Amino acid sequence: IAGIAEDITEEKIAHELLEQRVEDRTKDLLRSEIQHRSLIDNVIDSVITIDNKGVIRSTNPATEDLFGYSAVELIGENIKMLMPEPYQSKHDDYILSYINTKVKKIIGVGREVSGLKKDGTIFPIDLGISEMMLEDEQLFIGIIRDVSKRIEAENMLNESVSQLNATFEATTDGILVVNDTGK
Repeated sequence: IAGIAEDITEEKIAHELLEQRVEDRTKDLLRSEIQHRSLIDNVIDSVITIDNKGVIRSTNPATEDLFGYSAVELIGENIKMLMPEPYQSKHDDYILSYINTKVKKIIGVGREVSGLKKDGTIFPIDLGISEMMLEDEQLFIGIIRDVSKRIEAENMLNESVSQLNATFEATTDGILVVNDTGK
């Protein structure tokens, strides 16, 4: 009887240790999930995850601010709703082409394209796309930044340079250019 009681006690201790390990691991996973979600939620750029059919699976608050849609309005919809033509009507074909050929045209490259806000405004964005496998599911992550202000500043600079060049070409007087050391 003493041997049986000893076996039961050892089993009970082993069971309690296992339960504690499961509880600790669950807490670690929850902490990791909270940290991951906090990171994505606080990134200043829009982060959108889509599946291989173009369906939006997740967004972050910056996406809502950028495009004017709530997460509820976006999740479950096709990503092409955030694109003007000609991208909108061709996007599903772009995904299908990549799935069939594995030729990366934008994945891992990043480029400047146009986005479409809920109110119909078309605006310039920098878009970077990465691919990931989650278990056996192929997903794509888009990082999107509004570059309207940068382009506006570049256009103003180009206009100023053009005006300055026109002034130089139109003047009949001599022009002397001096650097900060007087040379």
